[in-house]
Amino acid sequence: MKVLVYHQGIVIEAEIAPLGAERKAHNRMLQRCRTRSIPLDPAWRSFNRFFLDVGRRPGGMYDLRRDDPAKPYGPGNCRWAPKKQTRTVSFKGKSLPITELAALFRISTSMLKARLKLGWPLEVALSRKKSKHYKVGKARKPHVRKPKRHELEIEFPENPS
Repeated sequence: MKVLVYHQGIVIEAEIAPLGAERKAHNRMLQRCRTRSIPLDPAWRSFNRFFLDVGRRPGGMYDLRRDDPAKPYGPGNCRWAPKKQTRTVSFKGKSLPITELAALFRISTSMLKARLKLGWPLEVALSRKKSKHYKVGKARKPHVRKPKRHELEIEFPENPS
């Protein structure tokens, strides 16, 4: 595959292997920017410029990540990061991966993710105690025991004789 690369005023024709994973990441980034109103550096609308800045994805277990979620997608703010570290939470002025935050507070990553998905405030989600005000899981109907056969009152019609 031949690609025209523009860098520092020079156009270079380069032959590279197919870039399916990088192109998918670029398309997902554009989609996120449209649907979530995330700012995007205008130069990154072009796949060639995006690829020139971030390069090849190191492996299948890597995803595009913004270092500072408050800044737009663009050069200097994005990199390839291991997938397990892609979701970050801002805590005490620092942006930390959920896995590290869960380990710091000695709770499981899946529990922290579930609590945040349910809309818990971060301070409550990080506590190890069960909260009276926030429940994990769906609201359930109270269990009502079905009567057993011998407990049923069965009315028999009276004999006309």
